[in-house]
Amino acid sequence: MHISDFISRLEKVRQGSKQSYSALCPAHEDSQPSLSIREGSDGRILVTCFAGCTIDEICSALEIEVADLFPEKLEHHSQPRPIRMALSDALRMLETEALIVALAAEDAANKGECDRDRLWVALARIEEVRRATRA
Repeated sequence: MHISDFISRLEKVRQGSKQSYSALCPAHEDSQPSLSIREGSDGRILVTCFAGCTIDEICSALEIEVADLFPEKLEHHSQPRPIRMALSDALRMLETEALIVALAAEDAANKGECDRDRLWVALARIEEVRRATRA
């Protein structure tokens, strides 16, 4: 799925910076846009609900699969180009993903379960920050 297809399913979409959007989260009653959407350098659609909805809840509300957020694998592709991001953006992303990991760890400790798909997204985003800020 392309990011334009994804955002066409959302309400009150606002474009922020380059390829960055906010919208109402479809997984909960939302009066102000709390969903952040952007495209990763590898074509993934990166989605964060700042009200705490999981990626599974968001995808379910849109009647899509989490796998739809990832580009189809290409047999032959070029080496990914290095990305760069502002330190403030990197720290903000790390803060969000660290919170997700902490909440998942708490869920696992309390209930013996966690949102593994969202943890993999967190891991990918943390790796993205690591690559983007490497000197």
